[in-house]
Amino acid sequence: MSYGEGFVTPRVFAEALGVASLCTALQRRWWLTAALLLMATVLHPLMGLALLAVIIWLLIENIPRYLVLSAFGLLVLAGLGLTGLAPFSWVWEQMETEWFAIVRAYNPIVLLSNWGANGFASTFLKLLILIIILKKDSDPRKRLAQAALVVTALFLALSFVFADLLGNRLFIGLQLWRVLFLFALLANVMAFHAVQCVPQGRGRQFLMLALVVNLLEMAFFMTPLFSGLLGVIAAVVLWVEDRKGPILALKYRLLSSVPIFVLLLAFAAALIQILISEPPEDLMPWLKTALCVGAVILILKGSAVTAIAGGFAAVALILGLITVDVRSDWTRFTETAHPPPEELSSLLEDKTVFWDSGLQVMWFSLRRPHFYSCRQKGGMVFYRDQAVEIIRRGMVLSALNSDEFPADQTSQCPQKQDKYATLPSGKATFERVCAALPELDLIVLRSRLPGLYRAVWVAPVTVGVPLADGTLKQAQTPFFFYQCADFRS
Repeated sequence: MSYGEGFVTPRVFAEALGVASLCTALQRRWWLTAALLLMATVLHPLMGLALLAVIIWLLIENIPRYLVLSAFGLLVLAGLGLTGLAPFSWVWEQMETEWFAIVRAYNPIVLLSNWGANGFASTFLKLLILIIILKKDSDPRKRLAQAALVVTALFLALSFVFADLLGNRLFIGLQLWRVLFLFALLANVMAFHAVQCVPQGRGRQFLMLALVVNLLEMAFFMTPLFSGLLGVIAAVVLWVEDRKGPILALKYRLLSSVPIFVLLLAFAAALIQILISEPPEDLMPWLKTALCVGAVILILKGSAVTAIAGGFAAVALILGLITVDVRSDWTRFTETAHPPPEELSSLLEDKTVFWDSGLQVMWFSLRRPHFYSCRQKGGMVFYRDQAVEIIRRGMVLSALNSDEFPADQTSQCPQKQDKYATLPSGKATFERVCAALPELDLIVLRSRLPGLYRAVWVAPVTVGVPLADGTLKQAQTPFFFYQCADFRS
């Protein structure tokens, strides 16, 4: 039931404080709730907005009143926009066509109309869990499930209307779809309770199966499509069982079993393909995944084996703590507090640098600005000039055909101009790039083009070198320094 980014962000800490604030809100300890909410908002303002909306619902718990209050909030926002104070003034601005097109192409997740079936696949199982809690559980989980459902529906509707349809600058920046992180978190926390609320029968078995498949999908970085479809079947069977009883007739059992069997075969085939194409170099993540899956299965089977499941989970936790630092040697090197090597600093001097796939070393080790990286595009939803400039630089630099630029044409970053190439075609490429980017002084690549580079630096640790199949090979890697001054007439 994983969700969200695959790296550390302030969001997870904001969510931890947010869940604590929801607990204190249910206990009506409002001062403590306000303090926890404030801390969560400071860490991640966008998540703080979603948490505030949930807490307000817990105060009201009446849909008509909540909608009236929401409409009043929109009027207040419009009034604040008239003051001309950013970001409130953005509520009266529409993204211009060029800016909106860049956001849609290179940061499509901020617009719900870009998501498609795969984008929403991960939400269905969580939706089913919250509906089960709402219908069959008791307070306080029932109240939290209702809050998550109402606030998520409202935020997604506002996001679609104001961001997708109207192109409103403020609502695109607010990214109200992020409420789905909170939606997913609450569903994950209550997943086992949802299973316990469902009577014995095929529907419960299918729900348990969907949860296990979802866990495996997340462990192997698969789109949670199979678990979502299993959740659909589980929902239908649960609905039928509610009306006809837990013991279904043979025809209903056959109707439900056939698609389940087909889905499991397809899931097994997809999983085997991943295992064959990407054989593991380190068995530890697999062992931890197996222990977690085993613990989940045992917990779902009932209280008689909960102690064994706890043992599985404890071992997985211990292994996780032992192997908590899985950073590569290169990442450890760039994130260490020691000063960067003097010879490296002397090569860069005060130059403007594009270091291919070198955002880590530029930001964390050298603590200097970086000319371009796709990961620097986060601010494009807030500022037009940043959106236009980051894509302009990316499109020019993509002629280098270096590792920074993906070959995949569906990527959300500027792609290589020659998807089959792994290095610049020659001196003419550097001349075009440096002429188009007069503010750029230095290009650092892994590619060696004899007679064109000024200097070479070999990292003191191994560096992940991308291979044709998308994996990384750790190797001692030289970096070659190309001076734009050499390519300008």
